Amino acid sequence: QILDLGFNFLSGEIPNMFGNMQSLIELGLNNNKFTGQFPPSITACTTLVGIFIYNNKLTGTLPEDIGALSNLKNFYAFSNEITGTFPSSMSQLSRLKELLISINNITGTIPPSLSNLTSLTYMDMQINQLYGPIPPTLTLQMPTNVVINIAYNYFCGPLPAFCNTGSKTCEAVLLLFTYFLLLQFNIFFSPP
Repeated sequence: QILDLGFNFLSGEIPNMFGNMQSLIELGLNNNKFTGQFPPSITACTTLVGIFIYNNKLTGTLPEDIGALSNLKNFYAFSNEITGTFPSSMSQLSRLKELLISINNITGTIPPSLSNLTSLTYMDMQINQLYGPIPPTLTLQMPTNVVINIAYNYFCGPLPAFCNTGSKTCEAVLLLFTYFLLLQFNIFFSPP
C-alpha cells in the first residue's frame, strides 16, 4: 500500500495510527504543515520502503529505533526543524539508498557507524548544525558512486584520506574516484 497525502494543507501532529498500517510500503506526508515530532510508532511499520516527510514544520528528534525499518530505502526529511543527533540505530538501515535530512537543526558529529549504510547512493546533510571531523571511515563500505553533501555545517579538521586526490587545494566540490563530496562552507585545514 502507498499512502500519499503530500501537497495538502494538513496540519497538527502526524497521527500515531500510521504505525498500525502493517502493509504500508510508502508514506508521503510531504509539503504540508505538520508540526510536532515524527511519531516513533511509525518504526513499527517495518514494511516501509519510503518515508517522505519533507517540507513540513516537524520538530524534535528522529526516533531512536529508526533502525527497525529494515526495508527502508528512501528517507526524505529535509526542510523541517528536526533537532538532536543521529540515532545510533540509523546505521542498521542497510538497504537505505537515499538519506535526505538537509535544512534542519540536527547537531553532533557524523557517527562513524554510518559507513555501514552499504546501499547508500545519496546522502544530503547540508544546512544543519553538524560539527567535528568527518569520520575517516565514512565511505569505507559505501558504494563507489555515492554522493554526500555536507555543506553549510561546522565540520573542521583535516580532510579524511578518502578525499586525497593529489591536489594541493580543497575545492568547494571535490570529485574523487567516483565519490562526489560537497564540502563548501566548513572549516578544514591541511595537516602540517
